[in-house]
Amino acid sequence: MKCIKKPLIFLSIILALTSCSAPANEDVSPSETVIHNEEMANANNYGDVSLQTTVIYETTTTSTAVTSTTTTSTTTTTTTTTTAETTITTETSAETSVSTSTVTETSAETSDTTETTAETTTETVTETTAETTTVTTTTTTHPLRVNNLNVSTISVSCLKVTWDEQPDREYNVFVDTDAEYAENIHLVYKDKTLLYLTGLRENSYYDITVIPVAKSGETAVPVTITGHTEEVEVIYDFNEDEEAYSQYNYGNNTDFFAGESSLGLTADPSRSAIAGAVNDPITDTGICRDEYGDYCCAMGTYFGYCWDRFLVTFQNGQQITVKICDSKGDRWYHEFGGYENNHNIIEFIWYGAAPPDGVLFTGTWSSYIWNGLDLTHIESIQKINYPDNTVEY
Repeated sequence: MKCIKKPLIFLSIILALTSCSAPANEDVSPSETVIHNEEMANANNYGDVSLQTTVIYETTTTSTAVTSTTTTSTTTTTTTTTTAETTITTETSAETSVSTSTVTETSAETSDTTETTAETTTETVTETTAETTTVTTTTTTHPLRVNNLNVSTISVSCLKVTWDEQPDREYNVFVDTDAEYAENIHLVYKDKTLLYLTGLRENSYYDITVIPVAKSGETAVPVTITGHTEEVEVIYDFNEDEEAYSQYNYGNNTDFFAGESSLGLTADPSRSAIAGAVNDPITDTGICRDEYGDYCCAMGTYFGYCWDRFLVTFQNGQQITVKICDSKGDRWYHEFGGYENNHNIIEFIWYGAAPPDGVLFTGTWSSYIWNGLDLTHIESIQKINYPDNTVEY
């Protein structure tokens, strides 16, 4: 068989073979299909060319009078893209009929209607994706700082400072003020996150700064809060009373502060005046202190009576408030140690059966400094009103 290559032409060659030794129903030789596939491949060299060749073998025998028709269709499509796809389809149809010849593209049918379709599809898709991802890790370090820093007023000379504790952490505390006698400020730590500032002045402002102690690789920032000591209302100033003033001035020694036990105050008004008082939790003097931050004491009636309250200022600049809870009788003072010039004007009331050991030995609280409280010679005594609020030690 001779096949002619020609682009863009549909060529149909029909060869009628009247005398053939091939038996009826014989399959088409596979070699013919291969030849035409090659021709189609060569045809594509001219560009986008579609070539279809149809070869029909017609075989007739005198013994069976059967006409056999075979159609072979081969299509090759090549598209140049990023995906290469080749589809090869081979269809063979054979129909045996008594009366006529039929050309069929997609089915193979025999006398008992048997259809066979063979289809082969090969698809290859190659996709390569190169992707580079850069991951940037950012570490944020929060600086250390104290949380819930609070300050509250205890008295004219004391502020309470608290903050939230952090595990295994120490702290530095700084105090700044424009008030007088800043050298008297004393920090009394009761816990890592609880401290009291003593030695302060009445109606004064103090900036308290707390900084956590940073460890290796850490950064700490300060937190500052401002506290304000009690502002008192003066009812009477004994410094303007010449007779009273002379009791604690003019060369008289007033740095003596004896005391008595709270257990002896069993009758009113002393019992009521001392009720609710607690053992000094700040300066650890052992002296009873009431709900207003006052030190409980006994004084002569020339100054006042039970429940009267006073602001006492010492020559070293320190101040405290006291409340009369017992009377020393009609007098300005008691002599201390039997000396005329030793004026014991204020006697403290200690909590319980005995005062601290040092006081028990010397007989006076002025022999020691009590967590910043340094009791020296009296400079002034002023009678004052009570504040609106009580304190929480």
